[in-house]
Amino acid sequence: MSAPTKQEMLDTIETAINGLSSGVKSYTIGARTVTYRDIAELRQMREQLKKELSPHTDRTTFAKFGNPL
Repeated sequence: MSAPTKQEMLDTIETAINGLSSGVKSYTIGARTVTYRDIAELRQMREQLKKELSPHTDRTTFAKFGNPL
């Protein structure tokens, strides 16, 4: 099994935040149990992943002008 992509991690965190918002702390599907982390920690992780996934919008260009003589 390969490591999840950043987008998959972000999707999982969004699901966890939505679950915590509705009062769910953990759930079980088949033999797998998922327990959510602290919502503040999840929000921090979400913001970091969003920054990493967003295209860079900084288009600052620097120019150096020398003496033409």
